[in-house]
Amino acid sequence: MCEVIDALREIGNIGSGNAAASLENWLGEPVTISLTDAVIVPAEEIPRHLGGTVGPVLGIHARVMGGLEGHIVFLARVEEVRKMLEILVGENEGDAALSEYEISALSETGNILFSSYFTALYEMLDTKIDITPPECSHDLGSFMGGALVTGYRAGRQYMMLIETRLISGAALHGCRMLFFTWVEKVPGIIELAENR
Repeated sequence: MCEVIDALREIGNIGSGNAAASLENWLGEPVTISLTDAVIVPAEEIPRHLGGTVGPVLGIHARVMGGLEGHIVFLARVEEVRKMLEILVGENEGDAALSEYEISALSETGNILFSSYFTALYEMLDTKIDITPPECSHDLGSFMGGALVTGYRAGRQYMMLIETRLISGAALHGCRMLFFTWVEKVPGIIELAENR
């Protein structure tokens, strides 16, 4: 199992490293990544991992299909989202609801991050990977509820979580990139990596 976890961490590092480089270009600010962690968690604990431990959070989410199957999430505290928007669109409306323009900027940020993440994995694993258009949500736990229910109906109970933190001095201090997949999908991912 340790070898499997190490392989998944390496996959996460490659995807997150590419995503961080793209985010750095997008923000015009240096972005670094933490060491990637990979853990198996009961599916019912996923909403807790998507919540905020230090205040409200906003997430950008997309479903992943093809050779990899799961969900990719960029998660940030609301105040960090505001700082990022100030860099991107020159606005910071404090506690006001996000405008359509701001939501569009965040969705494009998700598109850049997720496309970069999976472009790197496509090159590594040589498998087709598709993602849905990114969506923003303050309640990703509920947002993913349908996916979890579908998994339970198929007899699935555990998910593999691959997590990396993104850090930028100007805006991001605790933002996270998370990739979730059902544990049953992990052997296929490892086989793709070993066959490269």
